[in-house]
Amino acid sequence: MKQINILLLGAGGDIGQSIFKILNEIDWIKSIIGTDININSASSLIFDKYYQVPKCIHEDYISVISKIIINEKITLILPVSEPEIRYFFLNGINFINDIPLVLVNSLTLSTALDKLKTVEFLKKYNLPYPKTQRQDEQLTLNYPVIAKSNTGSGSKSIVLVEDDLDLNYVKRKFPNHILQQFLPEDEGEYTCGLFCSSKGIIRHIVFRRDLMSGFTVFGQIVENDSIDQLLIKIATKLNLRGSINVQLRIVKGLPYVFEINPRFSSTVRFRDLFGFKDVLWSLEDHLKYRLSSYKRPLKNRKFYKGFNEFIL
Repeated sequence: MKQINILLLGAGGDIGQSIFKILNEIDWIKSIIGTDININSASSLIFDKYYQVPKCIHEDYISVISKIIINEKITLILPVSEPEIRYFFLNGINFINDIPLVLVNSLTLSTALDKLKTVEFLKKYNLPYPKTQRQDEQLTLNYPVIAKSNTGSGSKSIVLVEDDLDLNYVKRKFPNHILQQFLPEDEGEYTCGLFCSSKGIIRHIVFRRDLMSGFTVFGQIVENDSIDQLLIKIATKLNLRGSINVQLRIVKGLPYVFEINPRFSSTVRFRDLFGFKDVLWSLEDHLKYRLSSYKRPLKNRKFYKGFNEFIL
C-alpha cells in the first residue's frame, strides 16, 4: 500500500493520543502529525510533529492548517475534537487544500451534533428515547431530570436537577441547556462503537462501563440482542458512513440512547485492542482499500483505564 501522512486535528487530549497509538501500528502510515490549541500536552511528546494552532473559529485557523498540510505533505485529515467537527460541518468544509477530511456522513452529523434532533430521530423510528424538552417550555418531566448542553459533549456542565431550586439555578447558570428524563443506571450504562462502510458493512461492539469523573475507567464486553438490533437500526436509518459512539442505559430491559457522538470516543484504543479497528476501517474505506476483517471478541472480556506519566 502507498505510504501516507495523516494530520490529526484537536489531538491534545486522551482520544488524540489513543488514535496516535492505533495509527502508529499501521505499517502504511508514514507520519502522524498532530495539532491542538494547547501545546502543553503529552501529545506533543509522542506525535511525529505537533503544532499549536488557533481555535477553529479564529479567522486564521484554515490558513494555519493549510500551511501544515503543505509542509508535511498530508494525505488525509482526521478531526478528533467535536468543536472542530462541528465547525467543518456547519461551514460545509470537506476538504482543505484539496485534502479530504475523514468525517461521518452529513445526516449523522446533523442528527448527532444536536441532542434535540437526536431525540427526534429516535422518536421518528420508534426507538426508546429519554423524554426531552427545552427550558423555555413548561416543565412536563418528573424530577429528577438531567440538564445538559444541547450541543457539545462531555460531562462538565451536566446537572442533576432534583427540585425547583435546582431548576432555577440551571436557568440562571445554563440558560441554553435542555432538560432530559433521568435514566437510572441500575441495569447498566453502555458505550457502543458503531461503524458502517460505504458499501453498507455494519460492525459494532458493546461495553458495559464504569465512569469516574466523567471518564470510562472500566469496561466489559457484552452481547445483548436488543442493543445489537438497536445499533443496526440506527446505522441503517442514519445511512451511516464512518464510525460513531452510541451511549445508552437499559431501563426495564429496554436500551435508551441518551447520546450519539459523531466521532471516535475515549474507548477507541480499547476497541482496537479487542479487534474492533474502526479507525483503520475508516481510513481504508476513505481510501477505497479493501476493508480488513473483523471477528467479534468474546463476551465478558474486560478493560481497565490507567494513566501514563511523562517527565522531562
